[in-house]
Amino acid sequence: WHDDDDDYYGRRTFSPSRKDDGVIEIVAVSGALHLGQLNVRMSTPVRIAQARDVSIELKRKLPVQVDGEPWLQRRGRLDVRLQDSFRMLKKRTNDNTNA
Repeated sequence: WHDDDDDYYGRRTFSPSRKDDGVIEIVAVSGALHLGQLNVRMSTPVRIAQARDVSIELKRKLPVQVDGEPWLQRRGRLDVRLQDSFRMLKKRTNDNTNA
């Protein structure tokens, strides 16, 4: 995120994002162009909310994406919550071995 976490009145509205806080970031994109800009880091998504459990009422079909998986969601209620979490191993950047 950029440093635009304040609302119009200068109040802090969002906590800094962290991988281990158990909070889901709800964001929106305005279309394919905006999504392309996000991929090359020319833009940021529209921040909507932060929560541990989310319930979204859809009044019509809408494209959605959760954790990198996109689909066309029919109207109805979409409930999202963090189910399981585990640490991932990552090779150190200064590790010169070919293992």
